[in-house]
Amino acid sequence: MALKSKKTLAKLNLEDKFTKIDGIELIDFYQVLHAPGSAIDRPIGIADLGQALGLDAMHADAVLRAAARAGYLEPSNMGLGLWHRTVQGNALAQAKPSKRIEWEQVEAILPAVIEESTAINREFGHLVYIKEILLFGSAMDNDRMSYGDVDLDFNIQRRAEYDSEPQVRDAILERVPESKLRGILGVPALAAESQDASEILRRIKKISPFVSVHRNEAESNGFRRRQIFEWDLEASQPVPQKALQKEVPATVANYFVETPPVTALAPVGRIIDKDPSGGELRFTRPRGLGLYQHAFALEEEAFKPEVVDGVVQPRKIKKTSELAAAGYQHLCPHWKEDIGGLEMLRRTFAWCEERGTLHAKQGYVIRLMVHPHNRFLALDGYNHPVLAFCDYAKGRVKGDVCHSEAKRVTLNDLAGGFAIVKAFHNCLTELKFKPNDSLDFIMDIDRFLSIEAEEMPTLKEIEERGMDAIWYADHDSMPTP
Repeated sequence: MALKSKKTLAKLNLEDKFTKIDGIELIDFYQVLHAPGSAIDRPIGIADLGQALGLDAMHADAVLRAAARAGYLEPSNMGLGLWHRTVQGNALAQAKPSKRIEWEQVEAILPAVIEESTAINREFGHLVYIKEILLFGSAMDNDRMSYGDVDLDFNIQRRAEYDSEPQVRDAILERVPESKLRGILGVPALAAESQDASEILRRIKKISPFVSVHRNEAESNGFRRRQIFEWDLEASQPVPQKALQKEVPATVANYFVETPPVTALAPVGRIIDKDPSGGELRFTRPRGLGLYQHAFALEEEAFKPEVVDGVVQPRKIKKTSELAAAGYQHLCPHWKEDIGGLEMLRRTFAWCEERGTLHAKQGYVIRLMVHPHNRFLALDGYNHPVLAFCDYAKGRVKGDVCHSEAKRVTLNDLAGGFAIVKAFHNCLTELKFKPNDSLDFIMDIDRFLSIEAEEMPTLKEIEERGMDAIWYADHDSMPTP
């Protein structure tokens, strides 16, 4: 279920910097916040945790509420059961794998920053100067196991003494990109000051790759902070360290949005409640029910409580509504397993055959196509319509879990197709194809799954070894589909 490789995630060391969420690994929740399409202003709900972690609705709701208690989320004004990131949640989402440093290295960086800032402020040829530097983030504590970076917040001000020095401005203007000059409404003074400030911060950043520079963020966001540098204009030197402002506690925690007592309730009238096995009741499939990516939104919508006369109540679902099928994807568990695409496909087909679903292998073949503008895997048939189809998109899964002509289905029919689409997506990801690569074949399902591998061979391996060596080595000739 991981969105990123375990090797990449191991480099994050999130526990050094963030609070652990009760009942869920911090690295798993990081993946939810860091998932493709999870923009800062987009609300997060049950569907996001279902897609990223394979959780059912009530488990996902419990995790979201735990994340709110830990300070990563707050209730959204866009609807009950939806959440927005807090400042701490944004920080977690933006964490990147990086080399870690120890406190001794942090101690060496801070004096170097102060020395360089002093030198810059004493130089001729600048329109601005560094008025103040605030230290914030993990580097404020000297007892951590390791540090990802040293967060420094800069307050940069205009130098009044250079108002009558146009040659300084003109010299800096020569280095301003034309696009930047146009972007600041064509005001030369503003463009020059902006360029000067950017060049100063780049010099500071060169002190160490672990220096992270910011401008006027610590105080405006209410972060815990400490002054490490202040410039005395009259004396033309830094204010003595003993006279600097002491630590200012965080004010972010004072901003609190009360969490509603209930954010999800099991609905009344779902088919899965009447038929827990998912294979007994055959129902008329509502129009639109059958998209892989639609299943998570369907479950989220079904579990949203209704507020009637101020009372929170479970949603009542009509049997003809597509919401009646909500949660069908959890009947087949194999798409949640951390296994390769081929192994996931083997287990899913076995699950489908045991339950006699539409996706039992008789009469169907695997069709794969990789072209610059068309990349998919499909469960196809010469005398049947395409039964399961995965249209490849990096980072997210999209496809059809069963064909449009399947009017009467069971929940197991939908669940089997759902797991097959997920397995197809894993197979396509494992191919590791490049934008202009090309591959096209139709193959019997048993032959496609016969190779002793958990993951799909890469396209490079297929090109080097050949399809016969990979799929047909033990046969006299390639079978005709």
